[in-house]
Amino acid sequence: MGYELQIQTGMRMGEVLGLRWSDIDLDTKIITIRQTLAKIDESGKYGLVTETKTHSSFRQIYLQVSLCQNLMNHRKVIENERKILNSKYMNNDLVVCTSSGNWVYPNNYRKGFKVTCEYLVLPKIRVHDLRHTHATFLIGGLQVNPKIVQERLGHANIKTTLGTYSHVLPSMQIEVAEKIDQAFK
Repeated sequence: MGYELQIQTGMRMGEVLGLRWSDIDLDTKIITIRQTLAKIDESGKYGLVTETKTHSSFRQIYLQVSLCQNLMNHRKVIENERKILNSKYMNNDLVVCTSSGNWVYPNNYRKGFKVTCEYLVLPKIRVHDLRHTHATFLIGGLQVNPKIVQERLGHANIKTTLGTYSHVLPSMQIEVAEKIDQAFK
């Protein structure tokens, strides 16, 4: 579910691993990013942090119907695990968690992604590349306004979005020229 959230929303890994069910409104189809899983000390210890990477990282992301349906199905799996473990289940309200309800260590999440890519015979990419794929698809494939992509990704500045995804813009320039040509025929 975490990988699906990343590729379909552009969320950062820490945002996905810190996402709570209480941060998702399936009726309005909105996720609100309120907390993350992040390093909490110099020794590299992780924990849930009730703040985001930057001020603009605190945001709302609108969801498509299919993702909401997958979240509802995933929630049923979580509820079943909670029933099985009963009082031993750690109810952190997390969407992506271990079978006992604890948060997932980032290294385990990365390893799981690597194994999934190998199993599906996909190219070797990093978990963070799911976020890049999402943004590139929005800008290049769907031609979504970069300002909307900036807000969706939680970038503090449009320059970050444009600088990171400028490689998509040349092909869009070609498409614009073709559309102008067609309009003037």
